Amino acid sequence: MLYSRGVPLQALGIPTSDAPIETDHRKIWQLFAEHFYLFQGTPSGLWLKEELTNVFGVDEPLNSRNAGRIYDYLEGLLALPELSPRALFKRFNIEVLCTTDAASDSLENQRSLHKEGFTQIRPTFRPDAVVNLDAPGWRENLTKLESTVGRDISTYATFVQALEERRAFFKKMGATATDQSAATPYTTRLSDQEAETIFARALIGQLNPGDVEHFTGHMFMEMARMSVEDGLVMQMHCGVMRNHNPALFKLFGSDKGADIPLKIEWTQNLRPLLSAYGNDQRFCLINFWYG
Repeated sequence: MLYSRGVPLQALGIPTSDAPIETDHRKIWQLFAEHFYLFQGTPSGLWLKEELTNVFGVDEPLNSRNAGRIYDYLEGLLALPELSPRALFKRFNIEVLCTTDAASDSLENQRSLHKEGFTQIRPTFRPDAVVNLDAPGWRENLTKLESTVGRDISTYATFVQALEERRAFFKKMGATATDQSAATPYTTRLSDQEAETIFARALIGQLNPGDVEHFTGHMFMEMARMSVEDGLVMQMHCGVMRNHNPALFKLFGSDKGADIPLKIEWTQNLRPLLSAYGNDQRFCLINFWYG
Protein backbone atom coordinates (compact mmCIF):
# COMPACT_ATOMS: atom_id res chain seq x y z
CA MET A 1 0.00 0.00 0.00
CA LEU A 2 2.72 2.46 0.94
CA TYR A 3 4.84 1.59 -2.08
CA SER A 4 1.86 2.26 -4.37
CA ARG A 5 1.75 5.81 -3.02
CA GLY A 6 5.43 6.50 -3.63
CA VAL A 7 6.94 5.54 -0.27
CA PRO A 8 10.29 3.79 -0.94
CA LEU A 9 10.59 0.44 0.78
CA GLN A 10 14.09 1.43 1.89
CA ALA A 11 12.49 4.17 4.02
CA LEU A 12 10.54 1.45 5.85
CA GLY A 13 13.69 -0.47 6.73
CA ILE A 14 13.20 -3.25 4.17
CA PRO A 15 16.63 -4.76 3.41
CA THR A 16 17.89 -4.38 -0.15
CA SER A 17 20.63 -5.99 -2.17
CA ASP A 18 22.72 -2.86 -2.65
CA ALA A 19 21.10 0.29 -1.22
CA PRO A 20 21.14 1.95 2.24
CA ILE A 21 17.99 1.64 4.34
CA GLU A 22 16.43 3.51 7.22
CA THR A 23 17.36 1.90 10.55
CA ASP A 24 15.74 4.36 12.99
CA HIS A 25 12.57 2.62 14.18
CA ARG A 26 11.05 5.88 15.36
CA LYS A 27 11.42 7.46 11.91
CA ILE A 28 9.91 4.38 10.28
CA TRP A 29 6.93 4.52 12.66
CA GLN A 30 6.48 8.24 11.95
CA LEU A 31 6.44 7.60 8.20
CA PHE A 32 3.92 4.79 8.68
CA ALA A 33 1.67 6.96 10.86
CA GLU A 34 1.71 9.76 8.27
CA HIS A 35 0.25 7.30 5.74
CA PHE A 36 -1.95 5.25 8.05
CA TYR A 37 -5.07 6.83 6.52
CA LEU A 38 -4.34 4.81 3.35
CA PHE A 39 -5.34 1.65 5.20
CA GLN A 40 -8.93 2.75 5.80
CA GLY A 41 -11.27 -0.15 5.10
CA THR A 42 -8.47 -2.68 4.50
CA PRO A 43 -7.99 -5.86 6.56
CA SER A 44 -4.57 -4.61 7.65
CA GLY A 45 -6.04 -1.33 8.84
CA LEU A 46 -8.83 -3.07 10.75
CA TRP A 47 -6.41 -5.48 12.43
CA LEU A 48 -4.06 -2.69 13.47
CA LYS A 49 -6.89 -0.57 14.87
CA GLU A 50 -8.19 -3.57 16.80
CA GLU A 51 -4.77 -4.19 18.33
CA LEU A 52 -4.08 -0.56 19.15
CA THR A 53 -7.48 -0.12 20.80
CA ASN A 54 -8.20 -3.41 22.53
CA VAL A 55 -4.71 -4.71 23.30
CA PHE A 56 -2.82 -1.51 24.00
CA GLY A 57 -5.63 0.85 24.96
CA VAL A 58 -4.86 3.57 22.41
CA ASP A 59 -8.07 5.62 22.27
CA GLU A 60 -7.20 8.00 19.41
CA PRO A 61 -6.62 7.47 15.68
CA LEU A 62 -2.96 7.14 14.70
CA ASN A 63 -1.68 10.07 12.62
CA SER A 64 1.42 12.16 12.00
CA ARG A 65 0.75 14.45 14.98
CA ASN A 66 0.48 11.82 17.70
CA ALA A 67 2.87 9.23 16.22
CA GLY A 68 5.78 10.06 18.53
CA ARG A 69 3.66 10.05 21.67
CA ILE A 70 2.00 6.75 20.79
CA TYR A 71 5.40 5.26 19.96
CA ASP A 72 6.71 6.12 23.43
CA TYR A 73 3.54 4.74 25.02
CA LEU A 74 3.73 1.46 23.12
CA GLU A 75 7.45 1.10 23.77
CA GLY A 76 6.79 1.35 27.50
CA LEU A 77 3.95 -1.18 27.38
CA LEU A 78 5.91 -3.71 25.35
CA ALA A 79 8.60 -3.77 28.03
CA LEU A 80 6.09 -5.12 30.57
CA PRO A 81 6.09 -8.88 31.30
CA GLU A 82 2.32 -9.09 30.84
CA LEU A 83 2.69 -7.94 27.23
CA SER A 84 5.38 -10.39 26.23
CA PRO A 85 4.47 -12.74 23.34
CA ARG A 86 4.11 -15.72 25.69
CA ALA A 87 1.93 -13.78 28.11
CA LEU A 88 -0.30 -12.55 25.28
CA PHE A 89 -0.56 -16.08 23.92
CA LYS A 90 -2.04 -17.20 27.22
CA ARG A 91 -4.15 -14.05 27.63
CA PHE A 92 -5.78 -14.58 24.24
CA ASN A 93 -6.50 -18.21 25.16
CA ILE A 94 -5.17 -19.44 21.83
CA GLU A 95 -6.21 -23.05 21.39
CA VAL A 96 -4.08 -23.86 18.34
CA LEU A 97 -1.45 -21.94 16.38
CA CYS A 98 0.01 -23.54 13.25
CA THR A 99 3.33 -22.44 11.80
CA THR A 100 4.44 -23.09 8.22
CA ASP A 101 7.80 -24.79 7.98
CA ALA A 102 10.11 -26.04 5.23
CA ALA A 103 10.59 -29.76 4.77
CA SER A 104 14.17 -29.35 5.97
CA ASP A 105 13.25 -27.44 9.14
CA SER A 106 14.52 -29.01 12.37
CA LEU A 107 11.49 -27.60 14.25
CA GLU A 108 13.78 -26.66 17.14
CA ASN A 109 11.66 -23.60 17.92
CA GLN A 110 8.54 -25.72 18.24
CA ARG A 111 10.40 -28.29 20.31
CA SER A 112 11.61 -25.57 22.68
CA LEU A 113 8.11 -24.09 23.02
CA HIS A 114 6.63 -27.54 23.67
CA LYS A 115 9.04 -27.93 26.59
CA GLU A 116 7.66 -24.67 28.00
CA GLY A 117 4.14 -26.06 27.79
CA PHE A 118 3.05 -24.43 24.52
CA THR A 119 2.11 -27.77 22.98
CA GLN A 120 -0.74 -26.19 21.01
CA ILE A 121 1.83 -24.69 18.60
CA ARG A 122 1.88 -27.09 15.65
CA PRO A 123 4.09 -27.15 12.55
CA THR A 124 2.72 -27.42 9.01
CA PHE A 125 4.73 -29.27 6.37
CA ARG A 126 5.58 -26.94 3.43
CA PRO A 127 7.70 -28.76 0.80
CA ASP A 128 7.62 -26.10 -1.96
CA ALA A 129 11.32 -25.24 -1.71
CA VAL A 130 12.31 -28.76 -2.79
CA VAL A 131 9.21 -30.00 -4.63
CA ASN A 132 9.00 -27.08 -7.08
CA LEU A 133 12.10 -27.52 -9.20
CA ASP A 134 12.11 -23.84 -10.19
CA ALA A 135 12.07 -22.61 -6.58
CA PRO A 136 14.82 -20.04 -5.90
CA GLY A 137 17.90 -21.85 -4.61
CA TRP A 138 16.40 -25.30 -5.28
CA ARG A 139 19.76 -27.10 -5.14
CA GLU A 140 20.71 -25.36 -1.90
CA ASN A 141 17.28 -26.23 -0.46
CA LEU A 142 17.84 -29.87 -1.37
CA THR A 143 21.23 -29.75 0.36
CA LYS A 144 19.50 -28.52 3.52
CA LEU A 145 17.09 -31.44 3.30
CA GLU A 146 20.03 -33.82 2.89
CA SER A 147 21.63 -32.36 6.00
CA THR A 148 18.40 -32.78 7.97
CA VAL A 149 17.84 -36.42 7.03
CA GLY A 150 21.55 -37.20 7.32
CA ARG A 151 22.22 -38.69 3.88
CA ASP A 152 22.57 -37.84 0.22
CA ILE A 153 19.46 -37.44 -1.93
CA SER A 154 20.77 -38.45 -5.34
CA THR A 155 17.69 -40.15 -6.81
CA TYR A 156 13.98 -39.53 -7.03
CA ALA A 157 13.33 -42.59 -4.87
CA THR A 158 15.52 -41.26 -2.03
CA PHE A 159 13.88 -37.85 -2.45
CA VAL A 160 10.39 -39.29 -1.88
CA GLN A 161 11.65 -41.35 1.05
CA ALA A 162 13.12 -38.23 2.66
CA LEU A 163 9.81 -36.37 2.29
CA GLU A 164 7.92 -39.28 3.86
CA GLU A 165 10.31 -39.31 6.80
CA ARG A 166 10.00 -35.57 7.32
CA ARG A 167 6.21 -35.77 7.23
CA ALA A 168 6.32 -38.47 9.90
CA PHE A 169 8.54 -36.24 12.06
CA PHE A 170 6.24 -33.24 11.56
CA LYS A 171 3.27 -35.39 12.58
CA LYS A 172 5.14 -36.52 15.69
CA MET A 173 5.63 -32.84 16.52
CA GLY A 174 1.88 -32.25 16.33
CA ALA A 175 1.36 -31.38 12.66
CA THR A 176 -2.12 -32.00 11.28
CA ALA A 177 -1.68 -30.60 7.77
CA THR A 178 0.61 -29.96 4.82
CA ASP A 179 0.63 -26.87 2.62
CA GLN A 180 1.78 -26.74 -1.00
CA SER A 181 1.80 -23.89 -3.48
CA ALA A 182 2.07 -23.80 -7.27
CA ALA A 183 1.00 -21.48 -10.06
CA THR A 184 -1.76 -23.88 -11.14
CA PRO A 185 -3.46 -26.93 -9.61
CA TYR A 186 -2.30 -29.10 -12.50
CA THR A 187 -1.95 -32.73 -11.42
CA THR A 188 -0.60 -35.72 -13.31
CA ARG A 189 0.84 -39.14 -12.55
CA LEU A 190 4.32 -39.77 -13.93
CA SER A 191 5.88 -43.18 -14.03
CA ASP A 192 8.73 -43.77 -11.59
CA GLN A 193 11.16 -43.67 -14.51
CA GLU A 194 9.78 -40.38 -15.82
CA ALA A 195 10.00 -38.80 -12.38
CA GLU A 196 13.52 -40.17 -11.92
CA THR A 197 14.63 -38.75 -15.26
CA ILE A 198 13.32 -35.26 -14.50
CA PHE A 199 14.83 -35.31 -11.01
CA ALA A 200 18.20 -36.32 -12.47
CA ARG A 201 18.07 -33.40 -14.90
CA ALA A 202 17.25 -31.05 -12.02
CA LEU A 203 20.31 -32.25 -10.10
CA ILE A 204 22.62 -31.19 -12.94
CA GLY A 205 20.67 -28.03 -13.74
CA GLN A 206 19.54 -29.10 -17.19
CA LEU A 207 15.74 -29.11 -17.01
CA ASN A 208 13.73 -29.36 -20.22
CA PRO A 209 10.67 -27.22 -21.01
CA GLY A 210 7.69 -28.66 -19.17
CA ASP A 211 9.76 -30.50 -16.56
CA VAL A 212 8.82 -28.15 -13.72
CA GLU A 213 5.08 -28.29 -14.40
CA HIS A 214 5.02 -32.06 -14.84
CA PHE A 215 7.12 -32.74 -11.75
CA THR A 216 5.08 -30.39 -9.55
CA GLY A 217 1.86 -31.93 -10.87
CA HIS A 218 3.22 -35.38 -10.09
CA MET A 219 4.30 -34.33 -6.60
CA PHE A 220 0.77 -33.08 -5.91
CA MET A 221 -0.29 -36.66 -6.57
CA GLU A 222 2.43 -37.98 -4.28
CA MET A 223 1.44 -35.57 -1.50
CA ALA A 224 -2.15 -36.81 -1.85
CA ARG A 225 -0.97 -40.40 -1.59
CA MET A 226 1.05 -39.60 1.51
CA SER A 227 -1.92 -37.80 3.05
CA VAL A 228 -4.06 -40.90 2.60
CA GLU A 229 -1.37 -42.92 4.33
CA ASP A 230 -0.43 -40.61 7.21
CA GLY A 231 -3.69 -38.70 7.72
CA LEU A 232 -2.30 -35.18 7.30
CA VAL A 233 -4.76 -32.75 5.71
CA MET A 234 -3.55 -31.66 2.26
CA GLN A 235 -3.76 -27.96 1.41
CA MET A 236 -3.18 -26.51 -2.07
CA HIS A 237 -2.50 -22.79 -2.62
CA CYS A 238 -2.69 -22.00 -6.33
CA GLY A 239 -3.32 -19.13 -8.70
CA VAL A 240 -0.63 -16.52 -8.14
CA MET A 241 2.35 -15.22 -10.10
CA ARG A 242 5.15 -14.60 -7.65
CA ASN A 243 7.50 -11.61 -7.94
CA HIS A 244 5.45 -9.91 -10.65
CA ASN A 245 7.42 -6.67 -10.28
CA PRO A 246 10.94 -7.40 -11.61
CA ALA A 247 12.42 -4.16 -10.26
CA LEU A 248 11.20 -4.88 -6.74
CA PHE A 249 12.36 -8.48 -6.96
CA LYS A 250 15.84 -7.47 -8.12
CA LEU A 251 16.28 -4.95 -5.31
CA PHE A 252 14.43 -6.58 -2.40
CA GLY A 253 14.07 -10.26 -3.25
CA SER A 254 10.95 -12.41 -3.03
CA ASP A 255 7.82 -11.92 -0.91
CA LYS A 256 7.73 -8.14 -1.01
CA GLY A 257 4.13 -7.62 -2.10
CA ALA A 258 4.41 -8.10 -5.84
CA ASP A 259 2.25 -11.21 -6.20
CA ILE A 260 -0.58 -11.02 -8.74
CA PRO A 261 -3.50 -13.52 -9.04
CA LEU A 262 -3.64 -15.73 -12.10
CA LYS A 263 -6.66 -17.02 -14.01
CA ILE A 264 -6.60 -20.78 -13.44
CA GLU A 265 -8.77 -23.83 -14.11
CA TRP A 266 -9.52 -26.26 -11.29
CA THR A 267 -11.91 -28.91 -12.60
CA GLN A 268 -9.80 -30.65 -15.25
CA ASN A 269 -6.52 -29.97 -13.46
CA LEU A 270 -7.65 -31.72 -10.27
CA ARG A 271 -9.38 -34.62 -11.99
CA PRO A 272 -6.36 -37.00 -11.97
CA LEU A 273 -5.78 -36.39 -8.26
CA LEU A 274 -9.43 -36.69 -7.26
CA SER A 275 -9.92 -39.74 -9.47
CA ALA A 276 -7.07 -41.44 -7.66
CA TYR A 277 -7.77 -40.37 -4.09
CA GLY A 278 -10.95 -38.31 -3.90
CA ASN A 279 -13.17 -41.25 -2.94
CA ASP A 280 -10.92 -42.44 -0.15
CA GLN A 281 -12.49 -41.50 3.19
CA ARG A 282 -9.02 -41.04 4.70
CA PHE A 283 -8.25 -38.17 2.31
CA CYS A 284 -8.95 -34.55 3.25
CA LEU A 285 -8.13 -31.77 0.76
CA ILE A 286 -8.48 -28.00 1.17
CA ASN A 287 -8.00 -25.72 -1.87
CA PHE A 288 -7.15 -22.01 -1.73
CA TRP A 289 -7.15 -19.53 -4.59
CA TYR A 290 -5.40 -16.18 -4.21
CA GLY A 291 -7.90 -14.28 -6.33
